Amino acid sequence: MHFSTVVQGQHITMRLPAKVPTALAGLPPSSHAFTGRDQHVQELLAGLAPGAAGKERTTLVTSVAGMAGVGKTELAVHTAERALDELGWFPGGVLFIDLFGYDYDRRLSPERALDSLLHALAMDEHHAMDVQDRTRLYRSVLAAYAEQGQRILVVLDNASSAEQVAPLLPADGRTAALVTSRNTLAIETRIHRLDVLDEGASIDLLRRAVAVALREADFRVTDAPAEASAIARLCAGLPLALRMAAALLTTAPSRPLTSLARALDEEHTRLDRLGPRRGDHPVRAAFQLSYQQLDAEHARMFRLLSLNPGPDVATETAARLAAADADEAEDLLRGLASAHLVEYGDRWGRWRVHDLVRLYARELAAADPDAPDAQRRLLDHYLDRARRASSYILELPGKAPLGFPDRDRAVAWLEAERANLRAAVELAASSPHLDIAWDLARALDSWWIERNGEEWLSVARTAARATHRAGDRRSESQALVDLSHALRQNGAIEEAIATAREAIELARVVGDKGLEGKGLRALADGLGFAQQLPQAVNTYRQAVVLLREGGEEHVAGTALLNLGVTLTNAGQAQDAISAFQEALEVLSRTSRSVEALAWQGLGNTFEDVDRLEDAAQCYRRAITLSREVGGQWDLINEGRALLYLGRVLRDQGQYESANQTLQQAVAMYTSLGDSAGEATALGELGISLTAHGRPEEAAAALTSASEIFHELSHRTDEAMAQKCLGKALAAAGRIEEAICAFTQAAEIFHETGDSDSEEKALEARQVAYEHPAHESRQQPNR
Repeated sequence: MHFSTVVQGQHITMRLPAKVPTALAGLPPSSHAFTGRDQHVQELLAGLAPGAAGKERTTLVTSVAGMAGVGKTELAVHTAERALDELGWFPGGVLFIDLFGYDYDRRLSPERALDSLLHALAMDEHHAMDVQDRTRLYRSVLAAYAEQGQRILVVLDNASSAEQVAPLLPADGRTAALVTSRNTLAIETRIHRLDVLDEGASIDLLRRAVAVALREADFRVTDAPAEASAIARLCAGLPLALRMAAALLTTAPSRPLTSLARALDEEHTRLDRLGPRRGDHPVRAAFQLSYQQLDAEHARMFRLLSLNPGPDVATETAARLAAADADEAEDLLRGLASAHLVEYGDRWGRWRVHDLVRLYARELAAADPDAPDAQRRLLDHYLDRARRASSYILELPGKAPLGFPDRDRAVAWLEAERANLRAAVELAASSPHLDIAWDLARALDSWWIERNGEEWLSVARTAARATHRAGDRRSESQALVDLSHALRQNGAIEEAIATAREAIELARVVGDKGLEGKGLRALADGLGFAQQLPQAVNTYRQAVVLLREGGEEHVAGTALLNLGVTLTNAGQAQDAISAFQEALEVLSRTSRSVEALAWQGLGNTFEDVDRLEDAAQCYRRAITLSREVGGQWDLINEGRALLYLGRVLRDQGQYESANQTLQQAVAMYTSLGDSAGEATALGELGISLTAHGRPEEAAAALTSASEIFHELSHRTDEAMAQKCLGKALAAAGRIEEAICAFTQAAEIFHETGDSDSEEKALEARQVAYEHPAHESRQQPNR
């Protein structure tokens, strides 16, 4: 018998049952397919543990929050079972109640929930009490059980709001509670956010669920790892979706995973497929229950977010989608995040939508009359911002950099939106907004050049297809010019040449000399890469004339720059110098970034004719210009110019200055994440250190260079590094290691079919064998 204050300060006599009611053992069964949540279980158990030395904690409420179908209930049930059965922390048992918070027809009010809980506690004499008094009685009963050594765990599943769940929370500081909700509830609680499963755990869940359902050996998941991975990715790690996929396999034991993966691969039917029976779509139904809780503004934002084609969305982009200001958009996004219909991105101001949730939202957007206008607002936003950000890249004339505080912010925006921008081009090309597809691709052209070549090529192809569909010959010609450059960058030289010729023909049809000149420059670039140097030289000269007639001064400057490179490769150094000097005169007025490239080209030509001091001055000028501009593109140019300058200084015998300059080049390439550039600079540094009489340091640099080239599968470069390493090791008196390096170099040269270099490596190895310090001067085997 226990006396406790339960109503209005009055004292009543409360008689607890002689034995724990069976309702306190009413946990739903846990799944045998539960997996991938060990860390989450441990973290939840840490919050449920009794206090040390008999002292209970003051806050023992933990809420598990996450999107629909992510497995919140299952986690809570599994954790409760562990706490009860294995650890014995709750001898009084567990109170479990599903509040049906997201189901209008079955949602429990606090009154009904308290009725159920008090009945489970064998407290049936409470019907005349109001909600406040029932809450006091309920909390007093829990406290009484705890004081008598019968501590109870309360599990409040599927709560939709703080108002629904607050009266049901224990308040004695001893009784623990687990709350699950799709919302982040405004209650005093430890919040535990549950995310989707990773791919490994997703496959394990699929395998376990099939095995449990069939109760027999079923190796379909194990025997088809690629298809299992595909299903896991298509279900996007959502346990509910994975269970539905498992159900589709168990209802048809002979169905291969290939069939299911193929069925789920269709986006527009995926949610329909994730149901064990026709017309039964549990995944869509789960999302619908969450969506129904939203007010009109949040629901509209949720629908429109699905129109963004990329993996995440910035607040400013969401604001344009919804035709709202940034503060209003952020408030709406935070509300959707609290409901776990969107997720916070990797950094503040960016938001993600789960793949399956996005498909559901897209279904809703298809019926939204504002969706077409919102899509246009989205694409216009990306185009406007891309144009402004790209204007910082090359500092071209006639472009006013606006909308960003500085160049670094502009480039940071381009990097952050990279996937969205690429996807926006694809979206525009498949929509009525074809003009956006080629305008956006054009705006990004200079930015793509020094980035992922395959991505650039994909964007360029999409833009060219869009212009062709639209029948806009002028735009198609420009798009084909851009595509030709992207093809050449990706090594498709013959296709680049053919595409440039097609662009030229279209430019002639529309009578645009400047555009024809751009096509000729692209053609000349391709011919130069194909080693058709005389034809390339003539084509560049034609291009320059037409570009100047068409008012394309900057492009004429780049054509002159490339003409200088081609003349150098053709052995016409004096003509090349004249071309570079003419290019510099133009580029000094149009772009310091490209001007720096022209100084590098002129320096290369001076090197070829042994005018080393002139070459060094050109490289220094290139470095100065690149540092003045200071963008990512210019950092790449600076690293290259440092490499060239170090090489010239070494050839001049200025070893100390050469070593310092080459070390700067190594550091620059390392900071840029350019492994090939880093290895090249390390190789040049090793050669310089060897010549400077510092063979041990040289060997270290060359070893690193060789290892990087090996990782990159740059076999010829690796062989050259090994050959130079052999020389450094021999100079250091490490003859056996030198022989190994020369041998390795010869073997790689042999593999690559470079017989001349192989012979030289073998000759160097023979010299090492004959060195007085070598242990055995026996003739080596070839």
